[in-house]
Amino acid sequence: GSLVHYQEGERIILEGDASTHVVLLLDGLVKITAETPGGVEALLAVRSGGDVVGELAALDEAMPAGAVQGTRYSAEGMKRLGI
Repeated sequence: GSLVHYQEGERIILEGDASTHVVLLLDGLVKITAETPGGVEALLAVRSGGDVVGELAALDEAMPAGAVQGTRYSAEGMKRLGI
């Protein structure tokens, strides 16, 4: 693998795009979202340093069920929001 830095708001994995890579988060937070049939972005999960994302789509060679995007929220801020 290779070390890649992502900016806040940058899409790491796109919902519905074929994906064969797995991302190990070293630091920071990402949000995993999916678009509802009505076009609203629904928050599915938040992951942080030490977590892995994209593994299910990569193992099944399937399209990701959600998008993964860098976020500006801190872990403490997410706790305050109840996430």
